Amino acid sequence: MQLADFKCLKCGQLQEDLPIGGTYNCSCGNTMKRVFGFSKPPEFIPGYYENFEDKPIYIESKDQFKREAKKRNLEQVH
Repeated sequence: MQLADFKCLKCGQLQEDLPIGGTYNCSCGNTMKRVFGFSKPPEFIPGYYENFEDKPIYIESKDQFKREAKKRNLEQVH
């Protein structure tokens, strides 16, 4: 059985190691969403990233990565 972390986007409560495929509700009543993250952020590697646009864009630094994510209203979860 695969496990994942789930977070309430309304109040921010995090539930760790729940079975994938289930629907979980937070104590505040909101549905929790599956999140991906790392206990320690991975080392940044310059290169082409595909998750920002239809075509890959070249990202040179961690600061540029953060700016591009912010422009597109994307959030990284650690």
